[in-house]
Amino acid sequence: MNKPEVLIATLGTESQVVTLSLLEPERMGFDVGEVVVVPTAARADKIRESIERLDEAFQTDPRLRRYRYRLVSTGDDGQEEGAS
Repeated sequence: MNKPEVLIATLGTESQVVTLSLLEPERMGFDVGEVVVVPTAARADKIRESIERLDEAFQTDPRLRRYRYRLVSTGDDGQEEGAS
């Protein structure tokens, strides 16, 4: 059995870029099982809004619920900020 692929995506102010980026690997036959998101250093308030939209999408959209989703901090503490 093949191990699922991991998609690593950066997140700016447009959260839909992450969800749309899942389409191409799936179309090419990759079995994406996990999405790891790294927020950029753009304006903090806009990034926060984008993270909230993405969190909601992965929790409520039936097409996205099958993926393991992790948000990884780029801060000095190196801690994971959220996961679902």
